[in-house]
Amino acid sequence: MPSKFDTLDPNFDWRSKQVEWPVTTSTAHGLSGVIACETKVAWVNPNSGDLYYRGIPIEELADSATFEEVAYLLVEGKHWKKRPNEFQSFCERLHRVRQMPAEVLQIIASQPAESHPTRLLRAAVSALGCFEMYSRENEEEKHHWEDVWMISQVAALVGHIARYRNGLKPLISDYRQSLAKDMLYMILNSKPSAEQVRLLDLLWVLYADHGLDAPTFAGLVVGSTVADPYYIIVASLSALRGPLLGGATERVIQMLLGLRDANVAEAWTKGMLAKGYIIPGFG
Repeated sequence: MPSKFDTLDPNFDWRSKQVEWPVTTSTAHGLSGVIACETKVAWVNPNSGDLYYRGIPIEELADSATFEEVAYLLVEGKHWKKRPNEFQSFCERLHRVRQMPAEVLQIIASQPAESHPTRLLRAAVSALGCFEMYSRENEEEKHHWEDVWMISQVAALVGHIARYRNGLKPLISDYRQSLAKDMLYMILNSKPSAEQVRLLDLLWVLYADHGLDAPTFAGLVVGSTVADPYYIIVASLSALRGPLLGGATERVIQMLLGLRDANVAEAWTKGMLAKGYIIPGFG
């Protein structure tokens, strides 16, 4: 039996009859004004600029909390003092996965030592995912494994990359130490002072939640496909490298070292804004 469409005029233009052609619509360039998601993790008071993690003022956390405590607060949504046993278990899981497969360290060592640390970290995280997803895919305990493992493993990889770039041999991580203390020992190749450990802890606490910047958004997009965390971190690291992001702490330091005169700083700032670039440190 012939279809009813067989009797239609072959020259009939369905597009012109169904819609106004060409179609025009408004767009939000760069997602300007678009609400991409909601969060209960962090909040910035639009009037005062005050920052809160899970309802706790950042000043309170910066004053006394360690990075592990803040990580537990953000990931689990609970205060570490109210769940001491859970927090202890969280730290144990956080610390026990720092040892890197020898093959991953070999991949780092096969790259040019002058490569930017972020490039080396991206390659290392991608390689680590091949080993971790294979070796742990049947592990029974998977509660928040992706969040916890990556926090610790990225810190360990940064330490290994720093040693490689400084011409030092790989070092076995000490899982008994805090993330900050162990990473500093790997980087400095000597025992860090209490002040150095506290400063790194403080830096990590302040950076623990970064709102919806480009790397976070890139990670959310990849994560929304239910991709494993290694893909997510690689995507975020890739978005971190663009000059329009702002360059994080590295470019802030470079900017401050290069702008020692107020007059030069003003001219440089105006030039950056005229080109549409972001001023480092201002997002």
